[in-house]
Amino acid sequence: MAEDYAELGRRVQSDPRIASLVTVAKVDASAHGELGQRFGVKGFPTVLYFPRGEKPSLVSAETYAGGRNVDAFQAFLQEKVDQDVSFARVEELDDVVQAFLVAGEGEKGRVLQELEGKADALQGQRKEHGAVYVRMAKKAMEKGVEYFDKERERVERMVESGQVGKEQMAKLLQKASVLTAFQKRQEGDAGASS
Repeated sequence: MAEDYAELGRRVQSDPRIASLVTVAKVDASAHGELGQRFGVKGFPTVLYFPRGEKPSLVSAETYAGGRNVDAFQAFLQEKVDQDVSFARVEELDDVVQAFLVAGEGEKGRVLQELEGKADALQGQRKEHGAVYVRMAKKAMEKGVEYFDKERERVERMVESGQVGKEQMAKLLQKASVLTAFQKRQEGDAGASS
């Protein structure tokens, strides 16, 4: 299995999109008993997945129960990355964004101020995500709401190209995540969030 872990690490590093979101690490819990106890490791090997945005803990850890080969590990990680598309969304800003999208030209400035106030009140990483919301709304004020579709297409092209570094990829994925908030909700979907 050690070869599979090493190959998984190589595959993750060779894919800029996954590499910007996933860290593959190996710990010998018999040599680091306190760490093993902290995460409830009772048998070897134990493979744990820690979702982004949550402090690694016994509660946040998900024990991997799939196949013990590199292809199964990679499929599991790909599924987690695919599910993570809304990681930068901030629920309390999403309703303000929807108001921004439907506001008339005379109202957009007022809604933007509300968005700025709510984003400024956020803490930590959520504040960073909120700043992306504000930058996008300001761009839409300058360029029109078609900015969102054009920017979504541009970001998708850059992500798919694989021609950007890990740090830039993380920023692009954050932007892609926030862009999903700037899609008008369909009628009957007004109470749902993605």
